Amino acid sequence: GGIKLLASDQYIIVVGTTTIHLLDSISWGQVVLFALVASLVVPMIALVIGAIAKNKVEGFAFMKSSGLIVMLPLLSMLTTFQDWKQYLLGIIPNFWTMKALLNQIYLSMGQTNDSDLSFAMYMIIGAVYTIFIGVLSMKFFLKKQNLK
Repeated sequence: GGIKLLASDQYIIVVGTTTIHLLDSISWGQVVLFALVASLVVPMIALVIGAIAKNKVEGFAFMKSSGLIVMLPLLSMLTTFQDWKQYLLGIIPNFWTMKALLNQIYLSMGQTNDSDLSFAMYMIIGAVYTIFIGVLSMKFFLKKQNLK
């Protein structure tokens, strides 16, 4: 939301005489919904790291490497993942929210794909999937900590 508010005029693409403002296609409601659904990934990652790290140093190393997982949904921008193969990335919890945002940007550029879903569907699937993985992470954490 901060980027949309403070720097949306910096996120533009100029093609010939056409100027495309990328963040203008994303409404404030979509920004809030994106933030809520995307934030569900954080406790899941924290629980997994807490369950598998044996000490602080190991936990820090896992935290730093978890940044790679956050970037993996950007693979959906490659032409290889523009059709049905994009859903192979769906096992990554934040894929669904990132794909929703990318699709909104693609729509502002006039690009559509028959295999894409609507923003709302990506958000619903993302919320349900992330909550499911979060519950599994909680059970894994409790089992590792011998609390259940």
